Amino acid sequence: MDDCVGSLDACGVCNGPGEVFDCGCSDIPEGDCDCDGNQLDAIDECGGDCTADADQDGICDDVDDCVGDLDACGICNGPGDIYECGCSDIPEGDCDCDGNQLDAIGVCGGTCSVDQDGDGVCDNNEVPGCTEEAACNYNPAATDDDGSCLTDDVCGVCGGPGDIYDCGCTEIPDGDCDCDGNQLDALNECGGTCAADADEDGICDDVDDCVGTLDACGVCNGPGDIFECGCSDIPEGDCDCDGNQLDALEVCGGDCAADADQDGICDDVDDCVGDLDACGICNGPGDIYECGCSDIPEGDCDCDGNQLDALNICGGDCAADADQDGICDDVDDCVGTLDACGVCNGPGAVYDCGCTEIPAGDCDCDGNQEDATGVCGGDCTSDIDEDGVCDTDEVPGCDDPLADNYDPNATDNDGSCTYLPASFEGLVAEAYELNSVEPGTHTFRVYAQFSNPNDQLVSIFGTANDPLSITSSAPFFQETNGGPTASSIIPALFTPLPDLEWDSFVTIGSQDNSGTEILNAGLDFSSFESGGSLNSDPITGGSWFVFPNQQPTAFPDAQGRVLIGQFTTSGTVTLTCNLQYRASDGTNPQATNLTLVFPNNCPEDINGDGLVAVDDILILLSSFGCVGPACTGDIDGDGVVGVSDILDVLGSFSSSCF
Repeated sequence: MDDCVGSLDACGVCNGPGEVFDCGCSDIPEGDCDCDGNQLDAIDECGGDCTADADQDGICDDVDDCVGDLDACGICNGPGDIYECGCSDIPEGDCDCDGNQLDAIGVCGGTCSVDQDGDGVCDNNEVPGCTEEAACNYNPAATDDDGSCLTDDVCGVCGGPGDIYDCGCTEIPDGDCDCDGNQLDALNECGGTCAADADEDGICDDVDDCVGTLDACGVCNGPGDIFECGCSDIPEGDCDCDGNQLDALEVCGGDCAADADQDGICDDVDDCVGDLDACGICNGPGDIYECGCSDIPEGDCDCDGNQLDALNICGGDCAADADQDGICDDVDDCVGTLDACGVCNGPGAVYDCGCTEIPAGDCDCDGNQEDATGVCGGDCTSDIDEDGVCDTDEVPGCDDPLADNYDPNATDNDGSCTYLPASFEGLVAEAYELNSVEPGTHTFRVYAQFSNPNDQLVSIFGTANDPLSITSSAPFFQETNGGPTASSIIPALFTPLPDLEWDSFVTIGSQDNSGTEILNAGLDFSSFESGGSLNSDPITGGSWFVFPNQQPTAFPDAQGRVLIGQFTTSGTVTLTCNLQYRASDGTNPQATNLTLVFPNNCPEDINGDGLVAVDDILILLSSFGCVGPACTGDIDGDGVVGVSDILDVLGSFSSSCF
């Protein structure tokens, strides 16, 4: 049996690769550095004998002059060049490591021999200039201040004139139109957004329907009416603008039936069989014009010598169409316009019945007549008392709206009306708005109080014996846009003029200009309008008034009150007056020598709203137990807010302080 079917290599391996490894037939053994069994020593030498190289400098420690590091000064493991001159200090008397000394200005190794002013600058190196660091022309090279220091102006210009230019510190930049960097746009608008207006028509190209010019035919940048028929060519198949065609001689609208030799001469009159052109010229250019051998004559509309008539018909015979309705005046039934009634140049349907007046005796356009009560087309035959109610529809009863038993259905007064007695009860005042104009200034309203809703106030007056007087311990507030009566108060102005709402004025019922005008007899309002008092003349008296039955607000409101004045002041008002009213029974009672003083500042009205109420109790309870002069709610003045103060408020509860 063969141990190797093949060949043994140099290493004795059957069919092996041979001695292809580091050591021939094997690799270097692990841990060795060669094939002889050597290892690396401490300095990486294969088979070497160095056992240590602690500082890894490639020199074996047993022959190394310095096991460690030489410092910068050549000392093994020394501290290095840590001294002023590296490996040593500066020698005494020197200023550096080069053997130099300080000169006159303290410069080490310097050449300055003299510094007279001791400013650290050598005398031969002094530089005059501005030495203030805060100055805008500070010269860091200057050593002596020569008084030339300047400051920046508001524009940051050193010693500049300030913001004296169009844009403050500069002129408007060349090419700009303002100080914000805007330029004129194509429409010459500063800061505008129009980039182009090529046709200079004042319309920006991006919104211009025509950038250019509309020609005579309405075409943007078109060539105009340059075509044979103005805005268009002659229609295909026609030879002119009137719809004519060429005949056998190429004559537009001609009557030649045949031209056999095509010489432009009709066969029946041809004098030249040959090269006569269409115009009869032998060897001529031919019919090259609008009318063959010529253009249409100026003033004509065709080649036949016709002109446009009044209807714009070429060769027509209409001399005039004054109303331009397309109908010649000589055959027009109406030279002008037919109105709504079919009348030529008539006024139209301007009458009561359109085209006619209402027929005499009729009351409408339907042929009706007025009945006994004046109703057009009505059926009433008799109204004896002529009160507008047909006799058959009369209802007896009380027809006076001011009566206590007024019957709204009654048409004939049967004398049954009854009236409540005159009902004036007195004057009352209320705080309309506290702190209206400013803190401490209040707006008050004064009313005449009635119990009969059908009585109406007509006048507030004063006489020589019973004068009218309205005064205040402080000026009345008068808004400059207001006036002495409610007729001058316009609510629509309250938003732009909020203080107008608190203007002082007198009135009969109305609180603004929505009512009937308040009339005046003998009163001079000038002092009142300046914040002073209002007084009647001591001899003739004076009054403000309305006419009966003309001022709806002269009747009492739901609370039985009629407003007679609004007064805004920080003081106490004293009002003395007389009044007259129209009672529901038609009589005119007067009330004289009436006096009202307000506010009377009752102490129980803690919040000052003119009424002793729950709010005052709540304020007092919030201060209950307070001791001292500053306590709110110490009504009896004993220095303590206690039960006695609560009892005082409860005793005046619901009382008015006006």
